[in-house]
Amino acid sequence: MFAAQNYDMFVTGSCGIRIVGSARPSFRGTRISSLKAGVLLDNDVGHVYFYDCMLSGLIGVYCRRNSGDYYFEGCDITGAFCGVLFGVKSYANHNGGFGAQLNRVHMGFSPYSIYQAIDDADVYGSASTVIGLSCIFNTVQHEQIGEAAIKLLPKSESKMRVTGGFGLSWSLHTYSSPRQGWQFALPDSLMPADKRQQYAAWFGILRDSDIPRGSVTGNLRLSSAPGALGSTRIEKLATTSDLDGLTPDYTTVVTKEPYVEINLNAGTLYRDRTNRVFNPVGRGNLLQNPENPASYKVTGGRLSAASPGTLASLGGAVRDELGSSPVILQFTPSSQAASPCLIQILLAKAPYAAPAVPLSLSLWTYTDSLSGINVKLNATDAGTTVNRIFYNQTVYPKGAWSKITGVDGTPINGTVAFQMVSIELPRDRPTFLAGLMVSEGPVASYSPRYHIAADDDIELVRPGDGLVLTSPGGKRYRLTVDDQGQINLAPLT
Repeated sequence: MFAAQNYDMFVTGSCGIRIVGSARPSFRGTRISSLKAGVLLDNDVGHVYFYDCMLSGLIGVYCRRNSGDYYFEGCDITGAFCGVLFGVKSYANHNGGFGAQLNRVHMGFSPYSIYQAIDDADVYGSASTVIGLSCIFNTVQHEQIGEAAIKLLPKSESKMRVTGGFGLSWSLHTYSSPRQGWQFALPDSLMPADKRQQYAAWFGILRDSDIPRGSVTGNLRLSSAPGALGSTRIEKLATTSDLDGLTPDYTTVVTKEPYVEINLNAGTLYRDRTNRVFNPVGRGNLLQNPENPASYKVTGGRLSAASPGTLASLGGAVRDELGSSPVILQFTPSSQAASPCLIQILLAKAPYAAPAVPLSLSLWTYTDSLSGINVKLNATDAGTTVNRIFYNQTVYPKGAWSKITGVDGTPINGTVAFQMVSIELPRDRPTFLAGLMVSEGPVASYSPRYHIAADDDIELVRPGDGLVLTSPGGKRYRLTVDDQGQINLAPLT
């Protein structure tokens, strides 16, 4: 039951304060401990307030009925198992969750600060999603954490705002009885030693969240335990948010919706812009001639260059990115189109070994169909034929030009060999495509060529600079021009 996060793992016990019905109390300086739950939030109207309270027990606060608008200020919330526990019980047209604002609150000195359990198996089994955290955390500190600061269910959907950081510190990752010092890990019978402190936070679906860098008390961070895997695990990232406080370099994102990036904030935008300034020339399109219909393997229809009249439908965003007259491809499904309608294009140097940076994918597409367009980056495990799929993004243009992007989602350790891009298309209406590109690093400016390409002059502005060329045999030569216009080629050592 513990592994399934089932509430039935807890024995029956008492609570210090149970709030029910239409009660809307406020508590000041209240201290509760040595019970199953210090406080049981079970009322119909929410609006319960706690000031400078110390709430503890096996569970500090159990929110059984999430009626929202709970407020905690200057409190200590802890427990032998967790500080805050909430479930999935259905109330007021939503399933479970915890809707609260916490201001200057200390948590921790326990296995978990915040924990979600299945307290209604029927609801959790039938619901596509349940509510997770709908919270504002202002300088909430998670100290001496034994297992995780936040442990939510995989089907939970959370929206959060965090200011001031997490104040995270890990307890010793070993367990002994009696406990020695600040030792808050779970017993070996519940949590094997090689599974402890895998992540500081476990989220299901995370959307519309603002979790910036913890400028006051720090970010979530990786444990030093032998089984540690990262700072955060997110089952699905649903919107682009500022998640710098989760330490993105150590965050595992299992799936993402189209367009979503792991974090987008002023700091990362500045870093990306700086990288582009100091590395202004990057490799071009890794695909094999993506503007030529003959480059594609086509199933269930015909791929051709679109008529010039198609340009009239282009929006300003497409023209801004691809130019005033981009090449547009048109896929026309056959009258007896099989399922699926599919086009595939190889990478120019397939199999393409993963570089030390992720690969990004981008594509503009249009259709009047109500069906979706799905794009995948296909690969195999290096040296094998085991198939891997990356990005797997789907959009529903429904009569408008839409952009599909894939970012941050490919390995950078050489474990896969990239092969092709596969695009599944609607069977009932034509589809138009433009600007298909796979590139190294962040989504790059569109280029139809594998090599560096430009649609205008290229100028080296510093007098005397030249181009360095490498022969097939590996010899390097420098190409320059003198004041009389004579081209000079000199070998380089």
